[in-house]
Amino acid sequence: MAVRLVFESTDSESEMQCYLNHKNEIYVQIDNNDMPPSFITLDKQDSIKLVKVLKTEINKMGVSV
Repeated sequence: MAVRLVFESTDSESEMQCYLNHKNEIYVQIDNNDMPPSFITLDKQDSIKLVKVLKTEINKMGVSV
């Protein structure tokens, strides 16, 4: 069963979709209302690196995870 997560921006002007694609990669698409969608696919190693960077940046915000 595939799960597709959709995150809406704080200003509700754009959204990000994230899911595991058929190539076993993490697919991330950013959709802005005024522009064509942009996307990137990440393998497992790069996905883990991205998570680490996001956690570091969240910690800089003073928000507990």
